[in-house]
Amino acid sequence: MRILLVHQYFKTPEEGSGIRSWYLAHAFANAGHEVDVISGHNLSHELKSFNGFRVQYFKISYSNHFGFARRIWAFFRYVI
Repeated sequence: MRILLVHQYFKTPEEGSGIRSWYLAHAFANAGHEVDVISGHNLSHELKSFNGFRVQYFKISYSNHFGFARRIWAFFRYVI
């Protein structure tokens, strides 16, 4: 089965933070599914492979220090 996981701020165990989506993608891949993840990233637009699944990062700046309006704008850019 092909699975598309959409997570706005996908993190790996090496990066820290909430990694529940990483474990989910990893488990699906280990079960033999083809897993693709779409996520935002502050640094660059890139495609990475991790333990049998792919993550497509889109450059969308975000910080917890952003005000409300700028956070909403970052979210809408991610959705588009």
